[in-house]
Amino acid sequence: MRQINTLSDLEQTLHVETIIPVNATKLDTYVDVFYACGCGSQHNVAGNECLSVMAAKTIKILLRCENNYYTFIQIKGLFRLKTHSFWTLQADLVERDEASEPYRFMVNSKSWIDFFTKDKAREMMLGRKMGLVPH
Repeated sequence: MRQINTLSDLEQTLHVETIIPVNATKLDTYVDVFYACGCGSQHNVAGNECLSVMAAKTIKILLRCENNYYTFIQIKGLFRLKTHSFWTLQADLVERDEASEPYRFMVNSKSWIDFFTKDKAREMMLGRKMGLVPH
């Protein structure tokens, strides 16, 4: 898995993806599917310890874990599902301290990702654990 360390590296990496609405991939259907996260742990794709932030075609998802890492994965297979983790980045690279607006990262002229502020990320992770924030 590749580590993303700069915003320009993230921009180059995402430029080739076709971004789709984050809710286009229903993660709650992947109950027993785990992925290797940049934090070093294995997380359940449908579990309460991660949030989906972005989706791309061919079942690719950018997930944020409770340990403050974003990991871009792909879910493959029909009967026996597997994941592949492409790249990861620490949340500090894209999350800002300001509580007012999320950081809008432009992928291309038609697509962008709104990353959480640090406070909002903590709030969403807590809500996810309590079952208040749907996947």
